[in-house]
Amino acid sequence: MEAAADGIWLVDPDGRTVFVNDALATMLGYPADEMRGRFFFDFLDADARLEAMHVLQRRASGESVPDDFRFLRRDGTSRWASVSIRPVIDAQGSFGGAVATVTDMTFRRSLEADHHRLLQEARTAIELRDAFFSVAGHELRTPLTGLRLALATLSRGLVRRPEEAVEWERLQRKVAGAESMVNQLASLVTDLLDVSRVSSGPLPIARTELNLTTLCASVVDRFHEQLNRARCPLALDLAPEVVGRWDESRLDQVLTNLLANALKYGAGAPVLLKLTASRDEARLVVEDHGIGIAPEDQARIFDRFVRAVSEKHYGGLGIGLWVVKQIVTAHGGRVWVESQPLAGARFSVALPLG
Repeated sequence: MEAAADGIWLVDPDGRTVFVNDALATMLGYPADEMRGRFFFDFLDADARLEAMHVLQRRASGESVPDDFRFLRRDGTSRWASVSIRPVIDAQGSFGGAVATVTDMTFRRSLEADHHRLLQEARTAIELRDAFFSVAGHELRTPLTGLRLALATLSRGLVRRPEEAVEWERLQRKVAGAESMVNQLASLVTDLLDVSRVSSGPLPIARTELNLTTLCASVVDRFHEQLNRARCPLALDLAPEVVGRWDESRLDQVLTNLLANALKYGAGAPVLLKLTASRDEARLVVEDHGIGIAPEDQARIFDRFVRAVSEKHYGGLGIGLWVVKQIVTAHGGRVWVESQPLAGARFSVALPLG
């Protein structure tokens, strides 16, 4: 019995421990001498005792039931073990106690729990993937359809005789619209590539000396037509010169995503872009007066593929703010939102100087 790999437990007819081998004593963390004379149930935690009573009663009636018990070790931790109990009958046919073989199942239970968790995570990931592809297909198809129509109009205008050609102003509007849709597609593709890049490692940042005031003005100039379409008057409050070592293209993404969100969720209302600087950091603020964000959604909107609104009413892949957070974090900064439902949203980005 001492050589057995599993625990061996002998009890007398009263249920008191007569013998335990070294494997069982090691499993439960008790010296063998300390276990002798004690009841089997003394080594189960309070919940497991009641459960074990039911198991043994059902097994005594011939019912097939699981034989795993949760034992309480001397140090207060728990171990799962499979227990096989057999009665000891003497030569006269009298009950002489019982012998139990105890097999440690903690590792197997841990593997089963991990397997269940991984299975659930895989199912969730598949559901997210399917939902994402559905939304991505819609988001990519919308600008493509508009782009095709714009190009078809341009083509028809160009093949007509000069006197029948579409007037220049209309052509210019179509070209501007096509450029806007191309930029929208390019932004979507960039965000998708960033998701792939971050999944395989840290987001790459190429720092150069950058005047953030100049970048803000450049991005705003690019948004001129979108501001007009959304009927959003833009208020600028930019510090004269805020210079630091940042990645220009990445901060362009941050500004573009935050302004695009402000126009999407605050259409028809004023938008504020503010840039200030202190000794240690530059701070960007984009504020709208749109639908706002519920308090319970304000942390999770920075997660990947998460949307706080229905895609039926507002487009988007649910990765724009996630990309913003990745870029700001890679610069050693932080981003947060302050908002109330129907009271607009104020997104703030703090970037370290120096």
